[in-house]
Amino acid sequence: MRTLLKYLILLTVFVLCACARKNENTEEQRLAHVRALIKRVGFQQLPYTYDLAESNIEAKYTVDMNSMDTLFFDSGSFGGVLPDTTKYFAFLYYQPGDSLYPFLTTIDKKGNLIDTKIIGIGACRGLLIDIDSCVDKVSINNDLEIELLYKMRGTTETNDSIPKIIAICNQIMGTGKITIDGRIVIYKSERMNCD
Repeated sequence: MRTLLKYLILLTVFVLCACARKNENTEEQRLAHVRALIKRVGFQQLPYTYDLAESNIEAKYTVDMNSMDTLFFDSGSFGGVLPDTTKYFAFLYYQPGDSLYPFLTTIDKKGNLIDTKIIGIGACRGLLIDIDSCVDKVSINNDLEIELLYKMRGTTETNDSIPKIIAICNQIMGTGKITIDGRIVIYKSERMNCD
């Protein structure tokens, strides 16, 4: 019985050590993949400005759905990596909607996903019949602070018993930042009338 107990203890220790080593390799592989991805897409110069109206998107690499890219990104095209920080990497990339909209994903220095957020407001289509103009701008400054502006003018139909076409102007403003631990925090105002 003692021999069986010793055997089971040794087997358990061996399995635990093997599992720990397997996880360590996975972490090393993730970090190596993140570093290779950084080399491929390069760094994004700050301050950064996204302007939907100007279509100033410069995609350097598209997410490879058959690679470790899918551990961190659903889809999209990369713009670059924000300048290196001490605790995380911040990837700027674009995902398609009715246009390409900017996202940020942060990954810690061990290759673990921290956070992902859309940083554009991206509501230019909305419930409008006709759009006269739409502004959707995002800025990231050198301190990794984020500023958002959305302003849309157009016409829509009322929900009255006898619908009418009316002109509207909506605006949303926002601020945000990437915290020291890599969390992406965005604060947006409520939709306001801008007339």
